[in-house]
Amino acid sequence: MSMKLMLLPLLTVVATSLAQQKCCWPDVFEVDAVTTVGSALGGKGTVSKENLHLAYDYPKRRLAEVTYKMVAGQRTEFRILLEYNTEVEYTIQSSPVVSTCTKASLPPQSKMPHCIPDTASFLGSSYFGYKKLNVDFFQFYMAQSMGNVTEVVSKGDCIPVSTTTVVPIAQLIANIGYVNYTHGIINPTKYFNIPTYCPKTPTDELEMAEVTPRLIRLV
Repeated sequence: MSMKLMLLPLLTVVATSLAQQKCCWPDVFEVDAVTTVGSALGGKGTVSKENLHLAYDYPKRRLAEVTYKMVAGQRTEFRILLEYNTEVEYTIQSSPVVSTCTKASLPPQSKMPHCIPDTASFLGSSYFGYKKLNVDFFQFYMAQSMGNVTEVVSKGDCIPVSTTTVVPIAQLIANIGYVNYTHGIINPTKYFNIPTYCPKTPTDELEMAEVTPRLIRLV
């Protein structure tokens, strides 16, 4: 086989990858996230799972996640709210028994993510079910978490479908599946209301790796 014939498939793949345009998520939406994290620390493997409600509001540069857990026999809400316009993050715990709130400064020049990174490589396309959901696969490296990321989004409208992150140095793999997507946010107060008991000024300053949103990477 000639060298030209051997190179032709490779050049076709490269051209297809370069031609695939990176997409951006919808501006405002809600979605449920099912997260699974596996790690190996000290030779011992662990797996954790969590269900989250996420709200993403790019025009107002804010995003939030809400989950519920039982604490001391009480259903307790845990909420993380990132406000990029004011460069702060709130961590809120609220229940009939105990309610707490911390406020921390985001790293300077933090930017709310909105698009597949320019550094991402296009891996190809596929579909779920009987050709019911067409998706595109992208892969990139995230320096904040030192992780290799595979992002799956719906073809055409760039709705998040799943995210898989592998962090070799931490012996960690995390997968997030996104379900129950809806355009817009039905009840913004549920996600973005700031309780009166929250501090007025930040009491801590976060590192960049601490504020990587779950919509891109698991913290």
